[in-house]
Amino acid sequence: MAVSYSKFKKILRSFGTLILYTCCLVAFIMGGVVAYRVFIYSPVDETPTATVEPNHNSAKRVRYSFTAPIKLPGTDFAFIALVDNLSKAPQTYYATGTTSNILFTNLATSQSHWLLPGIHQRINQWEILYKKKSYQSDSLSEGTFAIIYEIVSFTANAEDGEKNIYISDAFGKDLKKLIPDIEHVSYLAQLSDTNFLILYQKNGQQFAATYNLPDMTLLGNQALPKLDGMD
Repeated sequence: MAVSYSKFKKILRSFGTLILYTCCLVAFIMGGVVAYRVFIYSPVDETPTATVEPNHNSAKRVRYSFTAPIKLPGTDFAFIALVDNLSKAPQTYYATGTTSNILFTNLATSQSHWLLPGIHQRINQWEILYKKKSYQSDSLSEGTFAIIYEIVSFTANAEDGEKNIYISDAFGKDLKKLIPDIEHVSYLAQLSDTNFLILYQKNGQQFAATYNLPDMTLLGNQALPKLDGMD
């Protein structure tokens, strides 16, 4: 039986009305959600903050936060970087911002200590050394025995700090200066269970320092050959 034209128009109008009501309902719900987010909802910020003066010429508000803890294989310690918002450049490892210090926490006793005594320095990068290094994932490596750091230390009113390479034991203690007064580190790398390489620049010259592991005996520290056309 054929549907008359007038009945077809009535059905079509009813269908159009239903679509219109549905669109209005969706718009009403979305408007309510937006209003709730704008006027009512206020997220809680749990990031620890502090206000300090990095030097006598600066009163900029500094915001500090912790990165995710890293369990150091073969120890009871976790390694947690303290980062701030002073730098817009991405941190080399695990964080965005500038690493100001590193917290070492004993997971068996809950006791903690800092790598450095204060916050007036920048830790540009670090490398954890293992007795058995996995090249698939650090979490699969075995026996943490030392950590290498590139650290810049600042004094009051100083724009440029003193940059050095340091080494600590696996627990963030016994911190020692390994290579002093450098310009920057190009690479820190544990290349095997017995070899560690540092590429760095000092006095405008690139150097390669190699160490035997795990006793960190210096095998050599030689200037790289220069290339024609490269300053």
